[in-house]
Amino acid sequence: MPPLVHLRLRAVITDPDRLRILCFGDSNTHGTPSDDPAYVRLPPDRRWTGLLQRLLGDGYDVIEEGLEWRTTDVDYQDNPGFNGRSYLVPCLLTQAPLDVVVIMLGSNDLQHFKRTPTAIADAFNGYIDDIVATTSARGGRVPMTVLVSPIWIDDTRRGWPARTLTLSSPHARGT
Repeated sequence: MPPLVHLRLRAVITDPDRLRILCFGDSNTHGTPSDDPAYVRLPPDRRWTGLLQRLLGDGYDVIEEGLEWRTTDVDYQDNPGFNGRSYLVPCLLTQAPLDVVVIMLGSNDLQHFKRTPTAIADAFNGYIDDIVATTSARGGRVPMTVLVSPIWIDDTRRGWPARTLTLSSPHARGT
C-alpha cells in the first residue's frame, strides 16, 4: 500500500484573485503545428497559451481548451465531437468564474468545409450569445470576449506555413 501523502491545502488551491482566461480553439490552441507531418503536440511552454501565461505572470490563469479539428459549429459527417459550439457551454460552466474568454476558431471551417468568412463570423454570434447567457465573471459581469480570426493559409504557395498576413479591421479595438 502506498504511503499516505499529506498535501498542504494552500499549495493545491489556485489563487482566487488571479484573472482567469479561457482560450478556446482548434489545433492552433491545442499546440499541434500544421507544418509537422507527424502532428506532434508542442510542449506547454511552446504553445501560444503557455507563452501567454509566461508573459502575463502569476496574477493570471491561462486555461487551454484546444482540440485538433475543432470547428465553430459544423459537424464532421463521420467524426463526431469536434463541433466547438456544442462543447462551449459545458466548458464555460466547468471553468467558471472566467474574466476573459478568447475564441480562436475558423481554420477547420475554411479548410475542410470551405465556409466563407461571413458564415464563420455568423457562427460566432452564437458563441457570444452562449457566453452572455451562461458565464459570469466576478461581480456578475459578463467576461471580456476576444475573437481571434483564423491564421492566413495559402497552401498553394511553397513554404506556406511560414508566411503571415497582417489585417486590420475598423471593428478591432486595442489589444
